[in-house]
Parts: sequence; structure tokens; C-alpha cells
Amino acid sequence: MNGPAIILLGLGYGITDRIGVMFEHTNVFHEYELTVTWLAMEQSGSTGVPVSLALAASGCLVTQTGPDEDVFASENMKFTLQSIVSRRFGDSFSALAAPIYASNTDHWEKDSQGTFAIGIGGRWVVTGGFSLTGEWIPVIDGYETGHESWGFGLDYEVGGHAFQVVLTNCFGLTTDQYVPGGDLRFTDGEIRIGFNIFRTFWL
Repeated sequence: MNGPAIILLGLGYGITDRIGVMFEHTNVFHEYELTVTWLAMEQSGSTGVPVSLALAASGCLVTQTGPDEDVFASENMKFTLQSIVSRRFGDSFSALAAPIYASNTDHWEKDSQGTFAIGIGGRWVVTGGFSLTGEWIPVIDGYETGHESWGFGLDYEVGGHAFQVVLTNCFGLTTDQYVPGGDLRFTDGEIRIGFNIFRTFWL
């Protein structure tokens, strides 16, 4: 399962129409992330609500540790908070902005600081099940890797599946890993190619 590629596996469950949980694992630092999301407000033309608002809180545990180091030591734990404001513009385009705070983002340092960033993204439905997505996450304050995270994707949805090919400068897949930035510079011809598969189940 954990080969030379950077991999994240996750399973999410909708407790209600507005509350969901997600549990994920990535082979980067062998990190586990548990996220709870609450849809606090939903855009609706009939009620005049102009945007949707979701709040998310995550706890992360890094299990790749040094010799004689306790896995559950405080320096291996991270917490993230984000508020996601989104709006649909017609049937084809939607945009979002997400202020994010992640603690202990450079966990290898004993005096690690957190990172505050704002994620900006959009999605454009081209035709049928095809759509284009993009995101950019500028760091506002705190620890950063030196290159702001960005990514572009081509999505195809069919039969409860969503397939996505992604171009990005970032190796991190959990929230606390990609918020501080990426390690590649596009102007130097450096880029990563990723592939995501999402599957929705109805009970």
C-alpha cells in the first residue's frame, strides 16, 4: 500500500446532512488525520442566503518518530481549524475562500510554530461530467516552506465515482502538510502529477 508514491487513503461518513467525519492516513511521516466538518449555512436563492459556510476541525498524529521518542508526544500532534466560505455562480462555476490555521506545522523543530493561511479555489464545469478545479494557498503568518501551495485538476464524474488528475507543487496531503506550502518551484520546471479517486456510497 505504501510504496514510493505519496499516498493518502481516507474514509468519510455523513452523520447527518450537515455533520460529517473523515479519517485519513498518508505515508508522508505516516500521519493520521481525523476531521469533523459542520455545514453551518447553505446557499439558497429561496431564502436569500448568498453563500455556504462550513467549519472544520482536525487532529493529526505523526507516527514516524525518532529513536526512543514517544509517538504520542506533544510534538507529534497537530491541530487545524478552518472556515470554508463558498458560493455558486450559476450552474457552471463556484468559488471558495478558506482561512486556515494549523499548529505545529514544522513538527521536527521543538519550538515549532503554527501557520495561518487563506485557501482560494474554484471549480468550472466544462461539459457533462468534466470540470476544471484550481487552488492557491498563500501563507499569511507563521511557518512556511518557501513556496505557496497551488494545484490544478481535471475532474470526471460518472456513476458515483469522481476521477481527478492533478498538477501541484506540494507533496503534503493532510491539511497541516499542505498549508505551509510546497517544496517545488514552477518556474524551475518542477511539478508533481497526482491522481485521485473518490467514491460515494449511499446507505
